[in-house]
Amino acid sequence: MVGPDHARELLDLADEDLRAMRGMIDPAVFADRVFCLLAQQATEKALKAWLTLRGLAYPFVHDLLRLMGLLAEVGDDVTAYQGLAWLTLYAGGFRYQRVPADMVQECSRGELIADVERLLAHVRRLLEAVG
Repeated sequence: MVGPDHARELLDLADEDLRAMRGMIDPAVFADRVFCLLAQQATEKALKAWLTLRGLAYPFVHDLLRLMGLLAEVGDDVTAYQGLAWLTLYAGGFRYQRVPADMVQECSRGELIADVERLLAHVRRLLEAVG
């Protein structure tokens, strides 16, 4: 699907994930694996909303770097959001097992929430510009 209505729906779902992330700030209650999966999901939905706004059909993948690459191919600057690409780890097999220690990236929850918020705000501005 393409168009502003579908983009709005995806962005609303990403906002729900972001609200849940805010409620998971305490790592003693929610494991990083759970928190990072929601961060990955919010990021994926926002990127797919962005692709939709560009009139592109997005692939059914969880690979954030691939989604960013599609945006870059049409001339959009995704540099500010490339730091979120590591979250792809949590969308695949690591949903069902622990991430090996040598692959774990520092997960500062406050910073990650802020990074996801910036991405969602950017896509929301693009959506508002379309109308």
